[in-house]
Amino acid sequence: MNPDRFVFLGDLCGYYPRVMECFAQLENLTPLLSLRGNHDDYFLKIHGGDESLYAHYKKKYGDTFPHLSSHDNFASRLFTWLGSLNSSYHLESENCFFTHGTINNPLEGRFYPNENATAIALDRLPKNVRFVLMGHTHYPVDTTHNGIRFINPGSVGQPRNGCPPSFFFLDTRSSIGTHVYYSYNRERFRNSIQHVNGLTKYSREVIWRY
Repeated sequence: MNPDRFVFLGDLCGYYPRVMECFAQLENLTPLLSLRGNHDDYFLKIHGGDESLYAHYKKKYGDTFPHLSSHDNFASRLFTWLGSLNSSYHLESENCFFTHGTINNPLEGRFYPNENATAIALDRLPKNVRFVLMGHTHYPVDTTHNGIRFINPGSVGQPRNGCPPSFFFLDTRSSIGTHVYYSYNRERFRNSIQHVNGLTKYSREVIWRY
């Protein structure tokens, strides 16, 4: 595969400790179109001094924020980059609409497999959109409604619904597209974060769902 463009639908930051390594990988992808996810937004607000959000986040997910603070120069570049991102984007030249969540709720909206596409505010889409790509749920989706194709690539790092890690390859000219599934050494990954400080039981369970 030799894509014309890479698209990242958000949530680089979150309740896992490998943010800086993932950011370094993203920086190597060009050209790259990136969105801000809800967890990215949380981290920006925490970085900006939102103590109540920090307390809530730490209680549920664990204290992973120091993992960023320990990379001061790199983290500064990360937060500057995150601050420049939107949670949705209309790529008019390819008739694509990208969003982290859903059309009507770009940060927190969720669209799951077998869900009715009429519930996601089609009237708010820009004209001539043929493809809507959504993230957030980590559930692979590929369905068409009223001539519009709705796609969730799944997740390369934290898949859900019993699916293996995945991304989506789409040719907007031919409308040919498919999920690409792959595997990695789960036990080695689990062992690598087994003794990471700051993760809650909930976070470990979410990370280990695959």
